[in-house]
Amino acid sequence: MNKIERSKGVITLEAVMIFPMVFFIVLTLCYLVFQLCDKVKVESVLENLAREQAIALKEGTALKEQGDYSKISEKGVFYLLEDLSEESNSLKKVAKNRMEKVMILGEIEQIDVKLSHYKVKISAKISTYFGLANIQEYFGGSPYTYELSVSIPVHNPAEFTRSYRALNETIENSKGRKKAKKQLKDIKKK
Repeated sequence: MNKIERSKGVITLEAVMIFPMVFFIVLTLCYLVFQLCDKVKVESVLENLAREQAIALKEGTALKEQGDYSKISEKGVFYLLEDLSEESNSLKKVAKNRMEKVMILGEIEQIDVKLSHYKVKISAKISTYFGLANIQEYFGGSPYTYELSVSIPVHNPAEFTRSYRALNETIENSKGRKKAKKQLKDIKKK
């Protein structure tokens, strides 16, 4: 009878030691899955948003508006020199709102937006905190931080054509047209 009682005690002792470790491993795997899910969702949001902004810049409209190609030639010659700070601030707000909607564990620390008429770049710095404060303190108290960045070129053949026509008309109407053409031919020959 002693052998049976001892084996029951050993099984209980093993279960008490192994169950918390298995539970912790399963909890850690769930946490890693949620963290990976956050990362994938945020990267998708950033890429889609950068593409939307590239299209908006191409069409000369604000983000989320439908483009109007009928007024594309009314942009002016200095369209490419316009300041895009208003669009940049708007894009930053939209990016923050969309990322906050999809994230489960992470918090947005910083969003950087760089806009030009040729490129859209969005970067986000995200921190992920452990759910239990004691575990986070054990691992040094600092969150896991990662940075995602998306860069999309703005393909705008209509803008190139419009700029070329404006430049060509300016050269055709200028007084030194023949001299300019001759200089261009000389450069081309070299």
